[in-house]
Amino acid sequence: MTLVYDPEASVLAKKAKFLSEEYNRLITAQDSSYPVTIKWSENLKAKFNAGQKSQFSRKLIIPSLFRPFTLLYFYSEKIFNDRLTDKHYQMFGPALDKENVVIAVHSVAASFRLSALAANKPFDYGFIKQGNGGTFGYPLYRYDEDGHRQDNLTDWGLRQFQQHYGDAAITKRDIFHYTYAVLHHPAYRTKYEINLKREFPRLPFYEDFRQWAAWGQSLMELHLNYEKASPFKLERHDAPDESERPLTPSLSPPRGEGARRAGEGSRALRGRAATPDEKPALKPKLKAIKETGSIEIDATTTLTGIPAAAWDYKLGNRSGLEWVLDQWKEHKISDPTVAAKFNTYHFADHKEQVIELLQRVCTVSVETIKIVKAMAAVIESQ
Repeated sequence: MTLVYDPEASVLAKKAKFLSEEYNRLITAQDSSYPVTIKWSENLKAKFNAGQKSQFSRKLIIPSLFRPFTLLYFYSEKIFNDRLTDKHYQMFGPALDKENVVIAVHSVAASFRLSALAANKPFDYGFIKQGNGGTFGYPLYRYDEDGHRQDNLTDWGLRQFQQHYGDAAITKRDIFHYTYAVLHHPAYRTKYEINLKREFPRLPFYEDFRQWAAWGQSLMELHLNYEKASPFKLERHDAPDESERPLTPSLSPPRGEGARRAGEGSRALRGRAATPDEKPALKPKLKAIKETGSIEIDATTTLTGIPAAAWDYKLGNRSGLEWVLDQWKEHKISDPTVAAKFNTYHFADHKEQVIELLQRVCTVSVETIKIVKAMAAVIESQ
């Protein structure tokens, strides 16, 4: 599988253009040696052998959710993306730009308990994936090949809820919100833990539909609008600059896996020596220390005051904060082509942005746990 991601659209355009031109050059030269400048999946080899050429276009660069709370740019030319299926187009239309909300879940064949996270943009197969299994989506709408929209929830399903609760005013969006709330309910996840690893089970009819729908709506707004959440008031501690700072080694971008071998994501970004007028950037740590409620950003900056509830909000076996930390780390790169041509990512360039993101995700996490606890309290009282 070939994936093309990057935090910068302009950088991604250069990578994708290189990949497209290199792939087409090999077809023209009838070079079927599958050189390492491209990572070849079996599907890509089949397209290559059939003479199917790439058609690079900047219009194919779109925002995408790569991992929880990690928005990257994605090059969506189908020839290079084995996991880009008809289901993606059904969710977001022919150009992957239509309005929709999707409940993304990691459950079928999963190693961990059910995770659910709302998405309003195309998302990676590994969006909330850890271990085996993948990410599946249940959208509010579906689109046909001409971009026409239709409801994904059937009229029959709507009638079941209206009749059960005796409320003709219940809408399909209300049921969508209700579903999102139920999928976050700890007792539901525990009761159906085995089923949730094999299939998407039926929803129970909990008492007070309107309350559950309201919880689901609040959760969805929190998770979709995480970039606009109020930053949690963490304490920032900055040590004095050190006279000697380590050079940044060969690095990769935030697991957007930018150009794995000439296009699969810019995984590599070599360090550079400092000029006489500047100090080399500090190597990031991005380390969570739950016992002290702190995060070490690098050798000079630490965030403290992270409440325990923030670590309790988990997607898989990681908290939301840990997902962010993992995605923005720097990683050594072994691929020489990517290292030589697309060495652009340095955490120092994104440090302040990441600190702010951590503050916002901290707020989202704490507020999510408040709602989940309210659900549990209601069920226990019944």
